[in-house]
Amino acid sequence: MRQWFETIVDTFGGFGTEVQGVWDVDDQHAIAKLRAYGRIGGSEVEQGMWQAVEFRDGQVAWWVFCRTKQEALEAAGLRG
Repeated sequence: MRQWFETIVDTFGGFGTEVQGVWDVDDQHAIAKLRAYGRIGGSEVEQGMWQAVEFRDGQVAWWVFCRTKQEALEAAGLRG
């Protein structure tokens, strides 16, 4: 994970994310809408994405990045 993130930061000449919203789905799952941004070749780029998260014992046990809200819900075994 660390190597992947370092590659992203190096590629984009910096990298940031902005959480645009977080929604509880049930007692163990939440989804979040994110905006990632950076620079490539002097041009600003951004990408919207969704994240599904599963909690166990009050800690994040699993997460995945998705392109759409529906994909995030389905990745967590849920339907929206």
